[in-house]
Amino acid sequence: MDKVDRMKYYVIAEENYSAVVLRSREFGLVDNFDVALEIAYKVIDDSLGQILTKDMTSADLYKEFLSWGETPKIWDENRKLIDFDPTDYLKAKCNELTDK
Repeated sequence: MDKVDRMKYYVIAEENYSAVVLRSREFGLVDNFDVALEIAYKVIDDSLGQILTKDMTSADLYKEFLSWGETPKIWDENRKLIDFDPTDYLKAKCNELTDK
């Protein structure tokens, strides 16, 4: 970011396994966007680690994440949803964790 980020952020992880969100986890207010982004990526990493099975392909892992993982969302301190799309990170991690 070019300017100093003085905004604080929340990260909320929502379960993907239902069209209706049954459970979400909030990670509290953090000091800046970079910290919120680190938390969001950790949510993805943890979900992928729980889903990954031996011999799973990258495409299978991605599909299973969309069905069963937790998708992080970042909100500013005023509870405005931040435009954050974790798709590129998610796909890269799926490729990294699988050999196929």
